[in-house]
Amino acid sequence: MTVIVGPNGSGKSNISDAVKWVLGELSAKNIRGVKLEDVIFGGTDRRSPMGFAEVSLTIDNTGEFRIRSDYNEITVTRRYYRTGESEYLVNGKPGRLKDIVDLFMNTGVGKTGYSVIGQGKISEIIAQRPEDRRYIFEEAAGISKYRYKKQEAERKLAETEANLVRLNDIVSVLEGRVGPLERDAAKARTYLELYGRKKELDVSLALYDIDNIASQTEEFERSYVMARHSLEMADDSLSALDKQSASLYSKIEENKQKTDETRALLSVKTEERHEAHTRRLLAEKEIEHGESELARYAAENEKLKERLLSADRRAQEQKVLLDEAEKKLALLRDDYANAEEELEAARTAAADLDKEIAQAEEEKSACEKKLIDDRIRLSALESSRSSLSERMQGVSGELAAAEEALAEAEKKLSDSTALLGSYRGEAAATQAEKKTLLEQCEALEREIALLTEEKNKTQVLMTAKAEQASTLRRMEEHFDGYQKSVRFVLDAAARGRLSGICGPVSKLIRVEARYSVAIETALGSSIQNIVTEDEEAAKAAIAALKRENAGRATFYPLSSVRADRAKVDREKAEKCRGYVGIASELIDCEPRYREVIRSMLGRTFVFDNLDNAADMARRFGYTVRIVTLDGQQINAGGSYTGGSAKRDSGILSRSREIASLTGEAETLKKTAEKAEDAIRKKEEELGLQREKLDELNDGYMLLAAMYKAEETSHAMLAEQCTARKEAVETLRRSAEHIRHQDTAGAEQKE
Repeated sequence: MTVIVGPNGSGKSNISDAVKWVLGELSAKNIRGVKLEDVIFGGTDRRSPMGFAEVSLTIDNTGEFRIRSDYNEITVTRRYYRTGESEYLVNGKPGRLKDIVDLFMNTGVGKTGYSVIGQGKISEIIAQRPEDRRYIFEEAAGISKYRYKKQEAERKLAETEANLVRLNDIVSVLEGRVGPLERDAAKARTYLELYGRKKELDVSLALYDIDNIASQTEEFERSYVMARHSLEMADDSLSALDKQSASLYSKIEENKQKTDETRALLSVKTEERHEAHTRRLLAEKEIEHGESELARYAAENEKLKERLLSADRRAQEQKVLLDEAEKKLALLRDDYANAEEELEAARTAAADLDKEIAQAEEEKSACEKKLIDDRIRLSALESSRSSLSERMQGVSGELAAAEEALAEAEKKLSDSTALLGSYRGEAAATQAEKKTLLEQCEALEREIALLTEEKNKTQVLMTAKAEQASTLRRMEEHFDGYQKSVRFVLDAAARGRLSGICGPVSKLIRVEARYSVAIETALGSSIQNIVTEDEEAAKAAIAALKRENAGRATFYPLSSVRADRAKVDREKAEKCRGYVGIASELIDCEPRYREVIRSMLGRTFVFDNLDNAADMARRFGYTVRIVTLDGQQINAGGSYTGGSAKRDSGILSRSREIASLTGEAETLKKTAEKAEDAIRKKEEELGLQREKLDELNDGYMLLAAMYKAEETSHAMLAEQCTARKEAVETLRRSAEHIRHQDTAGAEQKE
């Protein structure tokens, strides 16, 4: 006994499930799954999923209790693919599930064996019914294999008995079909002969069609060669245009690159020009300031000259005064001598006074020096304040001009921004309109494709109908389906070798579709009988048939054929249930052929079904012939003819079918023409939409170019605004600095 132990989730049940699965477990529920794909590894974050699951179980087959096998070691393998395919291998060789079940039967090993005891299995075995629990004991006792073989043998015997019953039923059914099949075989041999002849004629017709197709093919080949030559010329022109387009595109790219470089250089030059203009304006202001200073200095020079002249005049006056003083000095010298003594006396006092005077002179000199310095400083301050005032006026003017220029630049920038916004809006509207047009174009293309497909289907169907009508027409012309003798007579009449031939009965009558089966049944082989103008024409045709050994035919000379004048009780027939009419009156033909038709069908009644026809035949004592709309017939005398009737023999209804097919082909042709007109209108509409789309693309390209140019201008305006803002800030700082200097100068002046 092998026991698997471990904590929850360690995979104990996975091992027992794998053992049961490889031994043939087919229920996903028994291996804790929902579907068999659950046994395949689904992958993790670090490992990709697998495409299949595989389990191999290897068993040591040596010792006393051996499995009946030639191998000492048996390896059973099961694979299951994600596509739903399953494989079983025994020692590497493909096998069946049945082989594996047979191999392990009576060993206790298997999907239901007692060798694998899982959780809850013991209680399940104990709780089972006795008949279910019996299987485990039979498996342990080694008789389950024989019980299985017995059940298989009984099942096969039951299937064999059922097969024998079915075979007896089939034999009894087939025995009853032997006689009809022999008759059908005879008909089939006749059919094969006729089919062989038809095949020869089809081959001849096919050869004729092949010759026509060959001639058409030659014309098509010539047209193809001419078209291919035109295509080659067009390809050469297209390649030349492509080269020219590529060259122009490269030149356009070069020009675009040069334009971008020129724009960048223009931007740099514009900035340099702006800076130079600013420097020029500053220089002009400085020159004006220098000229004003120069004028002020010239005015001061004139004032100094005037002061110098005034000083010269004062010097002359002082000279006069000096002369007078010298005269007075001479007088005073006399007094001096007198006063020298007084002077000597006073010198002592004068020395003291000299000291005081010297000290006063020094003080005076210092005050005069300080006064001169203060006057110079005051003059300098006044001059500086005047200069500052002029500079302030200049800076104020420049600031006003700069602010005005800044406002103008900001307005231009705002206009440019608004223009860019409008360009973006127009571009978005253009893109939306382009999208709408593209959707409309795609819808039109889908409609054109559907209409083209419908037209092609209609044309194919029209061609098929036309070809079918043409085939039927050729069959009509070649009298396909008629007897050899009839074809001979009609062909001779067509070639002019026989005269007075009106044609077969089938060509001379017209029958509505609902009566065609009944009339064709009533006529039978008489439908191919030939109507002639007179007896001489009939005799000439019979002689020709005899001479050429072409068979026999029946003729109806118009001059000799007379209808049976026996009275038909029409009123009595009309009172019967299901009455349709007299067969001859249901046929439309020319008046000259009416007597022939009456002779053939004047005493044949048409009823809707066989029951009503039988009732009417009994009333008339089986003295008339009756046919039904579905082709059943009660003959005069009481015999019945019937069964499955071929709805369309091709002789009576061929002309009607040709007309029907021709009409259908014409209708289909009109439908195809309408579809073609609709396609042409849709293509015209599509062309208009594409023209609008091209116009929108051109407008969008122009709008993009304008947007690009405006964007460049906007960038330049933004740079100008930034530069002018900086200039305004610089001028404002200069004005503030000048105001500070003027305030400081006023304080110094005070």
